[in-house]
Amino acid sequence: MGGVVKIKFKIIGILLIFLLSMSFTACSNNKDSSNLDIKNESEKTQLSSDNNKSLAIEAHKAVLQNKAEFFSTDNNKDVYLNDFLSNEEIYGTVFKLTHFTVLDMDGDGIPEIVLELTVGNYVEFYEVLHYMNNKVIGYIQVLRGFGNLKTDGTVHYSNSAFNNGYRKLNFKTNACEDYILGYHNTNDNNGNPIRTYFIDDKPATEEAYNAFVKEQDEKKDVVWYEFSQENIETKITDSQTKPSTENNNIKQKTKKQEYKDKLDKIELGFKGLADKALTTKDMYDEACKEHKQWDDELNDIYAVLKVQLSPSDMKSLQNEELQWIKDRDFKAKKEAAEAAGGTLEKVLYVRSLAESTKERCYVLIDKYMK
Repeated sequence: MGGVVKIKFKIIGILLIFLLSMSFTACSNNKDSSNLDIKNESEKTQLSSDNNKSLAIEAHKAVLQNKAEFFSTDNNKDVYLNDFLSNEEIYGTVFKLTHFTVLDMDGDGIPEIVLELTVGNYVEFYEVLHYMNNKVIGYIQVLRGFGNLKTDGTVHYSNSAFNNGYRKLNFKTNACEDYILGYHNTNDNNGNPIRTYFIDDKPATEEAYNAFVKEQDEKKDVVWYEFSQENIETKITDSQTKPSTENNNIKQKTKKQEYKDKLDKIELGFKGLADKALTTKDMYDEACKEHKQWDDELNDIYAVLKVQLSPSDMKSLQNEELQWIKDRDFKAKKEAAEAAGGTLEKVLYVRSLAESTKERCYVLIDKYMK
């Protein structure tokens, strides 16, 4: 049994690394603006008539109710939703479908359905369901490549705190492409950060990029609905007659409170887990898991601050962040040295990284976030 568990964790680990290294799944990286329907030039293979919209809605409902198959681009075959969620052969784990949203991602008048997929207690993936040529097609998306989904289909992606941007999906026949709206890179040149900015794949000034980011951030967020039979019937059907206006009626938390609540929840989830570890390997695996979770949150927080802070404040923070990384690593090596040569050395090292990263998350929120 233990061998099976190890294999499953290796599989999901490989899946996560592969998805993240590609930034996005099931979509090719295409930065040619002529391929996207931002300027009404996207390839259209279907008419956005009322009749076609009705067919799409009924097809989506049938898939979500497990009454009809959809074509999974990961499985490369038609599957029922329940089989897709429990397919451990490909994903090495079982997905739980917690929420969904309805929106027109490509502006063709036909709604897409986005499913929120959790692994354990955390959202890890999204499945985008697109209707084309009388068929529902599914494309899986990794969490960090599909953040802050907007009602126009724009998403934020983050490869790291120093490489992130915004993109949309451009659907083709049985495939989709990524259109990168804009992005930025920061490279460390012997302690001197070098920053580059791009909008529509063209070099941009920092000021222009900041204005672009502000525009993206101010777009309306989608509304997520709890996955239930009632919501499948009502929310998807409602999209046929009227666009969602629920975002206007929801009192939004400040980003600061939203992220503070999120960090508190993560910290509570890890509380006491290290004490339950029976072996050094268990302790190490748990420390790695915790460090990854906090590191992901730190990258997300940093991306938000990139929008909120002025250019001068952001430059100061970027320099501060580079120094923090050096201090974090120094502290981890020092704490690990207490068990140098022993089995606990690597455990202490990763635990220190996790603790420092957690503390940094709270510091950035308290000190900078609005």
